[in-house]
Amino acid sequence: MNMRLSLSTRLFANLIFSIASMRRRRAVVCRLLIGLGLASISVESFAFDPYEIHRIYRSPEILGRGDAGIADADDYEAIFYNPSGLARGKGLYKETVFASPSLHVSESTRDLVREVVQENNDDPQTFRRYIGKNQHLGLSNFTGIVFRRAAIGALVSTQNNVLLSKSAKERGSEVLQASTVSNQGIVFSFADGLFNDALLLGTTIKYIRHSYAFVDIGIAQANDVQDQLSDSSNYSGTGADLGMTWNPDRNDIFNLAVTVENIGDTKLSNDRAGEASTFFRQTLNFGMSLTVATKLSSLTWAMDYRDILDKVGEHTFKKLHTGLDLRVGSLMGVSGGWNQGYPCAGLFFNLYLVRFDLGGYTQEIGDSPGARPDNRYYLRIKVKI
Repeated sequence: MNMRLSLSTRLFANLIFSIASMRRRRAVVCRLLIGLGLASISVESFAFDPYEIHRIYRSPEILGRGDAGIADADDYEAIFYNPSGLARGKGLYKETVFASPSLHVSESTRDLVREVVQENNDDPQTFRRYIGKNQHLGLSNFTGIVFRRAAIGALVSTQNNVLLSKSAKERGSEVLQASTVSNQGIVFSFADGLFNDALLLGTTIKYIRHSYAFVDIGIAQANDVQDQLSDSSNYSGTGADLGMTWNPDRNDIFNLAVTVENIGDTKLSNDRAGEASTFFRQTLNFGMSLTVATKLSSLTWAMDYRDILDKVGEHTFKKLHTGLDLRVGSLMGVSGGWNQGYPCAGLFFNLYLVRFDLGGYTQEIGDSPGARPDNRYYLRIKVKI
């Protein structure tokens, strides 16, 4: 299937073709810089993994502990992980987020940039080492205001992946696979507590503009990847998520939670009249957390299992997320865990108006754990009051 991707996508794909052919070495460096730079401002992106296609946001804060956050998500993270978490705490106001840009980049992409740009290693052997290694670049940003029991905001998220590999079907010839997923959304959430806040209920209503495209091209047939891509489709629609958290001690020590994402399947209509719609499939998800706290610190263990009814069709171990985080008040913290069976770790510093999150995790872009793991790093800068 040939589809036209964003300008950043086409430049990034052209980069890989240039790497493979080595026709113009200077063009490789230029396209590398331009492609990565434009991707940072584009609203379109790439992804192979259905897991990433069906989720419009993944929190850097929660990724550090294995992406497990359904049972204890708070602040704006609760909008996307479990809206019932907005009913936690006391008072009326939680935070205003002016900007929260986050960057996700593959280890192989980081290494490629360093070798080509910084070390000037642009010989064929350098690029040959990256055949079979996914090149990933993702970005997201949320802006909004969060109260206790209600929140409203806007989200833009992107994922970019390009993979150059040797095809067994094509007698070992090199092929390029690239896919793109982008989401722009307006979200509104509200929540409340029952039984003296032992049971929390919440919902997120969301309007989404979504685009997805995939291209699989043999290098031998592609002198210029832009000539191989046709127009991609854009979709839009409204959906809703539902969350429920049971907190028997009312102190967030032990939590059990269930969420239903994309209730009844979120239908996204094609902007082109007469063309088929696409759907974000309804998923039933479960989470639990346990927190031990002192006056100065807290230690939380969390576990999520996503898509219990297997609507998306992912491998069992790709649905499992678990981890720990240790916090010293709200000033700093460290985390670690397992995302889809792979280790991950994170660190944050909270400087009152600005919070920094950084860490690393592994995403499985293949069908099952161990098939094609993609090691990634992330950085988020959250400006808030």
